[in-house]
Amino acid sequence: MAKVSRLPFAAQLADDHSRRKLVYERMAASSDPVTREIGRQLRDGAMRVRDMWAVPEYRQVLERGLRNLESFDVRRFNEELDSVVADYEREREDDPYAADEKYRRYLEPSASSDDEGAGERGDRERRDER
Repeated sequence: MAKVSRLPFAAQLADDHSRRKLVYERMAASSDPVTREIGRQLRDGAMRVRDMWAVPEYRQVLERGLRNLESFDVRRFNEELDSVVADYEREREDDPYAADEKYRRYLEPSASSDDEGAGERGDRERRDER
């Protein structure tokens, strides 16, 4: 969290309501129709997170997410985060406003953010654009 606190979207991630809203928006922008439906219902308040377990199709999405967590590479994530923070701080020295705006885009839903590993791919693609 100390690394993330140095990025322009730290306050948004630290706030529980903002963080949930971000997750729901990303889910609502998913290319997977079930994930998109779940995200919309959560975002609109038509469903609570705990209600997801009652619907078999929704439960499958949750179970898939849990399986993905089992193979989550924390070390690689930390290395990528180190790189993002270093790039941001370097770019911020040149133009603070442009750097802040550029790195706030990490929070925007993207069409590729919903697939397995796509969030990481999207982050890498954004870094590669620089």
